[in-house]
Amino acid sequence: MRNGSDEKMLNKNVEQKSEMTLKDMTGKLKDTTEKVAEVGGGAQEKINELLDNILAINQH
Repeated sequence: MRNGSDEKMLNKNVEQKSEMTLKDMTGKLKDTTEKVAEVGGGAQEKINELLDNILAINQH
């Protein structure tokens, strides 16, 4: 059987890995946003919207 502290450590590790993945994805999206901004077009607004959504999820 697992004791409470082992479970807390496991949960914390899973959270850190999820957070890191989300930060990586957010970073890639920012890079993509910058590339799209160089090209121009209406996609910029949509990408900014998606980025805002990801950042909002990351803060919860």
